[in-house]
Amino acid sequence: TMPALEGAPAQSPEASLACSSASCRSSHDYDSSADCEARRCRPSSFSMGVKLMSWALAVVLSAAVADGAGHTPVIRVLSPMQSMIHTKVGCDTSVVFSAVDEPFNQTRLWGEFNSSYAFPPHTEVSCSGPYLLKNGFRVCEGAYSLLFKPTTQQTGQTYTVCVNWEAGDAGPGPAPEARASTCVSITVVLPDPRFTDNNVGRAASFTRTFNVGCEDQIRISARDFAPDTPSCSMYPVIVEAVAEGSYPHYASGLPEGLMASDGSGIVGRAELVSAGPMTQSGDVEYSFKWRPARGHESSIPYRICFQARHPDLETGKVACVSVKVQKCKYCAQDGESLSNIAADLNTDWLHLYTANPTVRDPDHLPSGTVVNTGVLYEVREGDYLELLADKFFTSTTQILGVNPDVKLGVHLMEGYELCILPPVCGVECSHGLDCHPVP
Repeated sequence: TMPALEGAPAQSPEASLACSSASCRSSHDYDSSADCEARRCRPSSFSMGVKLMSWALAVVLSAAVADGAGHTPVIRVLSPMQSMIHTKVGCDTSVVFSAVDEPFNQTRLWGEFNSSYAFPPHTEVSCSGPYLLKNGFRVCEGAYSLLFKPTTQQTGQTYTVCVNWEAGDAGPGPAPEARASTCVSITVVLPDPRFTDNNVGRAASFTRTFNVGCEDQIRISARDFAPDTPSCSMYPVIVEAVAEGSYPHYASGLPEGLMASDGSGIVGRAELVSAGPMTQSGDVEYSFKWRPARGHESSIPYRICFQARHPDLETGKVACVSVKVQKCKYCAQDGESLSNIAADLNTDWLHLYTANPTVRDPDHLPSGTVVNTGVLYEVREGDYLELLADKFFTSTTQILGVNPDVKLGVHLMEGYELCILPPVCGVECSHGLDCHPVP
């Protein structure tokens, strides 16, 4: 038997039993002091051990219940973190769908794509874990990975992809204990090419002037302004001439060449050429080059239109430039003289010499010298070719020869510009105004 409390008198078995029954419920649970009347009882070492074991067992059983049938799983979606993704044509786009079971992560967790939403065409799907069979459908116990590379046919399209998550017993029968879903919208952004200089479009409200025989050029640059997307480069841009909106209408969109006066071939054909690789800012640069020939002169400006677009798409942004080929102007070529130029214009070299007081040597003109070949006359109401030919001592043939945009028998519009080559020789004037031809 266990000793009594220190200082307490020994007690008989009867007294111990009486004390236990009166105050301590059971003699095998407690040792009692001799003073039964004071009801002072003390636990034994054996009974204390039993009590501790009982408490520990209760804790273990409670934890087991909490981790087992008493646990209600909660699904937390890890990725994707954003609900909308932007991508571009030709850009590898990867989306990972993943989730975990909280707070214990001890139940089975699987995911299945929502069949209400269609995958983007040509999408590759993989699962990081094993596949399970639930209710006749194959589901992924792990993370889904989706790889999508858009094509030009998918520009501007938005695709929604959803994954339904479930947690619980992975067997085919039991219903899931928790559900969650996550969706993401994938948008293939449209290219947004724009012209980035002031030479074309609305900013180019002025008219550029070109001269017959002189090559001139207009620089054109463009860039794509589609929104930036992670790991995707800028859309490429090309610039081309288009017939839409051009004047006069050319199938190529660019002014066409004309047969040279000597019949040697086609001259004066305009071209659009690349001016170099893409710049650091993403601009592509082109140069519109044109050396107009005789016959391109016009009182009405040319309207030349260009389109900036993605190389694989047919449409883009169109902008135009206004170019006027001046009348009564000519750019001398290497080795030309005033006599050569006068012969082409069916006039006298003295007329050209008089109209170009800055020319020092009429027999040797530096290349690129701009020669005045006549005077500009603005058509007034009631004017017609025969009247003007008589007025300026010339002929309708000569007027038509230096004004290729004028046709015989066509009404002359008021304000229209005509180049006139009045003769210097063979005309006699008195008082500066009364002139008549000399026989």
